[in-house]
Amino acid sequence: MSASGSGGIDAPELDQQCRRNRTDYPCGTEARDALERLVSAGPLSCERLYEDPYGRTVARCSVAGTDLGAEMVRQGWAVDFKRYSDGAYADEEALARAGKRGLWAGKFEVPAQWRRTH
Repeated sequence: MSASGSGGIDAPELDQQCRRNRTDYPCGTEARDALERLVSAGPLSCERLYEDPYGRTVARCSVAGTDLGAEMVRQGWAVDFKRYSDGAYADEEALARAGKRGLWAGKFEVPAQWRRTH
């Protein structure tokens, strides 16, 4: 499924911890670092989609034609936020989960749930 015309990924919060190989690790920091690597690959282009209920701009961004949301989910550093994406990144999430990439290499609390409890 294409992510065209949609927004909606959710990545760990910067101070969120996850678990891999029976050890906690800073998955929020690792997700940020993955995004920084992607953004540094070339000129960034963003299309504003809408404003969320908290006044934040939701946008679809790409670098050299690569949808950053799709790539973050594909690498396992974000999840498809179905509430906002209508499942646009479900295929990328399934690939990351099957390949045990990023967050899927261990145990993690879905970012939205983590925010509710922290």
